Amino acid sequence: MPNPENIKGHEFKPGQSGNPAGRKKGTKSLKTILKELLAAQDPGGEWSNPIAKKLLQKAFNEGDFRSLVEIVNRIEGMPKQEIDQTIRTPEPVEINFSLFERKDAKDKPTV
Repeated sequence: MPNPENIKGHEFKPGQSGNPAGRKKGTKSLKTILKELLAAQDPGGEWSNPIAKKLLQKAFNEGDFRSLVEIVNRIEGMPKQEIDQTIRTPEPVEINFSLFERKDAKDKPTV
């Protein structure tokens, strides 16, 4: 549990970067670069076709199980995963949400 004395407010002023040595403005993201490269492979705009073809080839011609799982997950959706959140303690558990409330909230705290 975090110590409330160590929790600081927002340290950065509006417009001030938290990572001044980070990526420069105008630099393309990896996602953008990949989309541009894929679009160049298929000028018709269907850039997902080469990916789908390769995925099918790997799954059925090469027997790649991961590719097959990816195809099924894309078509049927990921299987739901159940998470057991049962807590077994000899005493009742008390959760204090006041540590997570916003201090600048005027009307009511938001969690």
